[in-house]
Amino acid sequence: MERFKIVISDCHLSAGRFFEGSLNPHEDFFFDDEMCEFLQYFSSGRFGTAPEGPVEVELIINGDFLDFLNVPYRGDFEEAITEEIAVYKVDAIIAGHRKVMNALRTFVAQPGKTITYMIGNHDPDLFFPGVRERLIEEWDPEGARAPDRARGAPSAKVRIMNDRDHLSYPEGLEIHHGNQFEAVHVLNYQKPLLEAPELEKPVLNLPWGSFYVLKIINRMKWERDYVDKVRPIRLFVFLGLLFDTWFTLRFAFLSGYYFVKTRFVPSPKRRSRLKVTFEIFKQETQNVFPDLENFAREIGRAHV
Repeated sequence: MERFKIVISDCHLSAGRFFEGSLNPHEDFFFDDEMCEFLQYFSSGRFGTAPEGPVEVELIINGDFLDFLNVPYRGDFEEAITEEIAVYKVDAIIAGHRKVMNALRTFVAQPGKTITYMIGNHDPDLFFPGVRERLIEEWDPEGARAPDRARGAPSAKVRIMNDRDHLSYPEGLEIHHGNQFEAVHVLNYQKPLLEAPELEKPVLNLPWGSFYVLKIINRMKWERDYVDKVRPIRLFVFLGLLFDTWFTLRFAFLSGYYFVKTRFVPSPKRRSRLKVTFEIFKQETQNVFPDLENFAREIGRAHV
C-alpha cells in the first residue's frame, strides 16, 4: 500500500478580500479555487482508493497556512493576544475562506486522509487550546461529535503540533517551518503563553518579528499596501527616502521605537532575552534573510 505525505506552507490565509465592511489590504491569499482543486486532486484517482483499500495521504501544513498576524481585532492590531482575541481571529479566517475550509473538511472526511499542522511564526495563536479545538471542529467531521473524543482531546484526523518545532522521520528526513533559525521569529515552545498577576488572562509570548508585523507593517499597510512587498528592506528605505520621505521616516522611527520598547522595556505582556537580542543584531547586520539552505545542509549532514 502506497502512502503519501504532501507538504505545503506559507499560504497566509487571512480574513478574506473584504473584512469589517471594506477592502482588506492585509489579505495575501487569492487562490481559494486552486487550493480546493489541489485538495481534490490529492484525495481522488491514484490518491483516493486502491484495490487494497484507501490510499493514505497525510497533508502536512508546515506553518503559516493561516495568518493570524494579519487579522485586526476591532480595527486594530493588538499585541497582547488572549485566547478570546485568537478565537475571534480564527473565526474571521474561517469566514473569509469558507470554500477552502469546506474543501479541507471534505479531504479529511475521506478514508486514509489526515492533516498534520505545524505552527509557524504567523500562526502562534494555535498555542491556545481553544483555537486548536475550533480548527479541529471545523476540519474534522467527527471532531465535535466523536463519541470517544472529549472536547480538547486529540483528533484522529487532524493533529496540531503545539509541542515541537519540527517533524522527524527514521529515514533522516526532517520538516521545519524555518522560523526557529531566524532570531527575529523564534517561538518559545516551552513557554508559549505568558501569565502574570498583572495580566487578567494569559497572552501569547511573541517574538520581535511578530511585534514588527503587528505594530508597524500592518498599520502602515493601510497607507501603502506594498510596504511588505519590497525586498530587501534597505532598498525600500533608500528609495522611500528619495520618493516618499515623510512616510519612510515614520516607518524607520516606528521600527526603532518598537524594537527598543519590546526588547529593553520590561512588561508582563512580553519577554525578551539578551542572547536573542544580540542574535537579532548579528543576523540583521550580516544578512536580512538568513540562508536557510545552510541550516538544511547541517541537518542533513547530522543524519549521515
